[in-house]
This record gives sequence, C-alpha cells and structure tokens, in this order.
Amino acid sequence: MLNGACQGLIELLPLDVRELFDKKLCQILSSNSLGKNAMPLLWCFGIVILAEHPELVGKSDASSDFSTVEWATSSGRKIFGTASGCLKTVTLACLTVIWATKGGVGVSDDEAVEGIRIAVRTLQLIDQQLLEQWHSSDSSGMVKNLIPKLLEKIQRSGINPAVQLEALHFLAMILGSKQPHQDVVALYAAALTNLAHLGDANSFGESIALSFPIFAVWYLLPNT
Repeated sequence: MLNGACQGLIELLPLDVRELFDKKLCQILSSNSLGKNAMPLLWCFGIVILAEHPELVGKSDASSDFSTVEWATSSGRKIFGTASGCLKTVTLACLTVIWATKGGVGVSDDEAVEGIRIAVRTLQLIDQQLLEQWHSSDSSGMVKNLIPKLLEKIQRSGINPAVQLEALHFLAMILGSKQPHQDVVALYAAALTNLAHLGDANSFGESIALSFPIFAVWYLLPNT
C-alpha cells in the first residue's frame, strides 16, 4: 500500500468515477464500528494519502512538517481537514493499531506491519500540537485508556518482533512529549535485537530511522 500501488490513481479516473470513489471512501471512514473493519479503515487512510498526495510517499525526514498539506477530496478533508476531524483520526488510528497488534483476530503479521505503517504515516500528517491535545480531548475517558491498551498488546506474549517494532514506533509518535517508562524503551531495544537476529532489520530502515532518535533521547533521559 505504501509502496505506490495507488499513486496518482485519482488522476487516472473520469470525474464521475472519482466522485463515486471518494464517496465510497467517506462511507467507510464514517463507520462507527471497528473490529473486523479496523484493517479496511487503515487501508482507506493509506489509499486517501496515496491517491491525493503520492509525493509524500517515501519522505522519511523526521523534521519535516506535513501538517500543512491541503486536501481537495472529501475523504482527505474528513481525515485531516479540521481539528476535530484530526483528533478523531488519531483515536481511530490508535484503535486500529490496537486491533492489528491484538493477535488471534485473523490479521497476519505482514498485514499488521503494513497497517501500522499506514497509521504512522497518518500521524505524520497531523499537526504536532493537535497530537499533544489528543490526550486530553475526550471527556469520557476513552482516550486515556487507549495508551495502556496499546501497551498491553505491544507486550503480549508471542508478538512478532516486526509488529512490535512498528507498534512501538506508532506509540512513540502518539506519546509526543510524554516520556514512557523505561520498560518501553527496553522493549524497543529488544525488538531491534530480535529483528537483527532474524535478518529482517534492513526491511525496516524507514521505521528505524524515524523511531530510533526518539527512543534514544528517552533512553538518555531520567525515568519519570
């Protein structure tokens, strides 16, 4: 998905087909139920990004600010167009990553890895200040429970090291300035070691390049 299967797709379609395509994406994005719909929702995030802004694919500079990207499609605006929409997108991305890392729900490790990468790419397109606000954006308390749930799934017995690494990268992005417990940093180091032993580290170059500096800083900071 992130390697370009949908690049420039919208430009190749007639106007009426583009509008129908966009309408269908919006219908999926409007779904209030996740569960088995979690992975299709992630695919939709990836399709929206690739269809409208294929030039963003492969940009892995951690210092780049993608939050000023403009969106012409209804689906793009639904995900990224407003502050409230962005906050909902962060919540949905977190819920879908929890599902992808859950295990035993019919999601293969390869699907989980690709899905979490899409979730990471989605967060890269959201303003950092909104990501910081997200933690206190829900009066019901649901948002506050998502980080512990994600940590629980990341630490589950038997999780694939590749899935764990990608989920830790997502966690680092969603935490922002909030420093995690050192046990989380140790998990990241263990995931890197396991991937190196399996000979898979080279295929995770972008994820490691973006996540390693974050965890390295956390490793050097005193634990809070």
